[in-house]
Amino acid sequence: MTTGGPEYDAPPPVQTASAPRAARPRAVTAAFALLVLEATLNLVILVLVVSVGRDGFRAVSEQVVRDSGKPVTAANVDSLMTSSFTTALVLALVPCVVYGLFGFPLRSGRNWARNVVSIVAVVHVVLLGLNLVSGGSGLTLVFNALQLLLLGTVVYFLYTKDAKDYFEAGRRTGHPS
Repeated sequence: MTTGGPEYDAPPPVQTASAPRAARPRAVTAAFALLVLEATLNLVILVLVVSVGRDGFRAVSEQVVRDSGKPVTAANVDSLMTSSFTTALVLALVPCVVYGLFGFPLRSGRNWARNVVSIVAVVHVVLLGLNLVSGGSGLTLVFNALQLLLLGTVVYFLYTKDAKDYFEAGRRTGHPS
């Protein structure tokens, strides 16, 4: 039916801003799962140190105060324990927060998240390695070795060929990396 005005063709279909994403490789999914496991393990270790290891921590703190030449008073030991617990809390929570905040963008193919997670994981591995060489009890060694294995595997998975292609595809398709 004509109304007397000009006739127009139908408008072209609306195109999306970016091409569809490549399927997430198993390596990236596995790296994300291992990050979640690592963060959980970190929190379990923290809870064990704070709850079960308090008496052992006090004995070590008393020895450190004694070795420093200061008098072994309740105030000196408590001060050292407070600063040590605060340091342990920060060192345990920072990786958990980073892995939690950046794990989801990492899983979505954001290269910047891969870089941040890799840097934090490598620093974490160095600290764990230093802790391993300095000695410790059997349980500490087991937890540290397990964390080293997990984080080493995460970094390896993030730089496999499939993972590199996945993160590179995010750049090419206009996803912010």
